[in-house]
Amino acid sequence: MELSAKLQEDIISFCEGNPIIVEFDYRDSLDKEQIVKILENGIDDFSNDLMNYNIEYLLEMEDYFLTNTLFDEFEDELMEVFTKEYPEEPEAFIKNEIKEYLNSNFRHYVSCDMDVKQLLRNSGEISCLINVHSNYDCCNSFDSIEDEGYLKDVYRRVYQGIKKSDYLYEFFNGAYGGSLFCFGFQTDLENLISIKEQLKTAKKIVIPAGTQFGFFSSHQGAGSVFTKTTYRKMTMPINESEYDNIGIIPDCQQHYSMADTYGSNDFLQSQNIMMIGS
Repeated sequence: MELSAKLQEDIISFCEGNPIIVEFDYRDSLDKEQIVKILENGIDDFSNDLMNYNIEYLLEMEDYFLTNTLFDEFEDELMEVFTKEYPEEPEAFIKNEIKEYLNSNFRHYVSCDMDVKQLLRNSGEISCLINVHSNYDCCNSFDSIEDEGYLKDVYRRVYQGIKKSDYLYEFFNGAYGGSLFCFGFQTDLENLISIKEQLKTAKKIVIPAGTQFGFFSSHQGAGSVFTKTTYRKMTMPINESEYDNIGIIPDCQQHYSMADTYGSNDFLQSQNIMMIGS
């Protein structure tokens, strides 16, 4: 059976212009294990796994598109061609031949995908920490901001947005030995993935006014109260040196999480953390 070049082009164009998107509703969301898997392995691996788990359903969607949507769109043109090929056959037979032809010859032009980004949007906000790393490793409970060490070194890098009294308030209210200074915030999973990707090449990070901060140790499961916030927007270099840098970690990936330590991490507020440069 030979279709005209024009009809073939029209059918291919229709297939490519009408991809099948499997949508999720507001009740569909990711659990903690799936979120961690995405953060560790990337969204592409998760998408591929999701496609493989649902391959039979996706094939059914493709079948329906080919034998219903595509058939309905070009029924008149195809009936004209196939009726000439099978002039003695009943209409039901001809329609069945057309559907088999479409299934065999145009399936590879049909794209079927799952709206994974909708799942990301449905999964709520993720609590995260921006850890400030230093060549001095971490703070000790007996540190003084006047002496050389982690406490003084970090404040030198964050003072433009943090009052000294607020910085010390957090330190004296829970900065156990081994703690890191960190900013806390919440953001949606889609944005978090973007932020972590940008972090690989960005030069600076912008932390808005009103961002909570404190001290936390994921190894000991201990931290400060995180009641103090930046009093103005501040910009920090991401990598001052090999050891003086910042890192972003979702709470669900920490050894002892804030949720484990405090009973919840919902006390962190949403913030629009931004990256600059590449």
